[in-house]
Amino acid sequence: MIKFKDWTSIPKEFIGNCIIEDKDSCCEVWLKEGRILHRENGPAMIYDHCDNNNSNHQWWINGERHRLDGPAVFWHKINVCHHYVDGECFYNKKEFLKHPKVILNKLNKIIKL
Repeated sequence: MIKFKDWTSIPKEFIGNCIIEDKDSCCEVWLKEGRILHRENGPAMIYDHCDNNNSNHQWWINGERHRLDGPAVFWHKINVCHHYVDGECFYNKKEFLKHPKVILNKLNKIIKL
């Protein structure tokens, strides 16, 4: 896998997944052209900090945090998560679950059963 020393060293035309690695952390990212975070079937950013074993996963679509079937940002060590739909953050899980796109996603999954 291709490794880069920081975000700005990734060429803007790069497409695919790569690792950004320095002495304290490692981040695996999936990108569209233009350094746009994007992955449709999993987190587009997986970040691991070496010193305190704190990792986080982030789901991004077209450069916006987005996930319809769970939190789009999850910090494992401190067990904190945030739900996003099309870049909009929902700090209240009940409000997230009421979003029309979340409801439609759940209904589509039920229909596929």
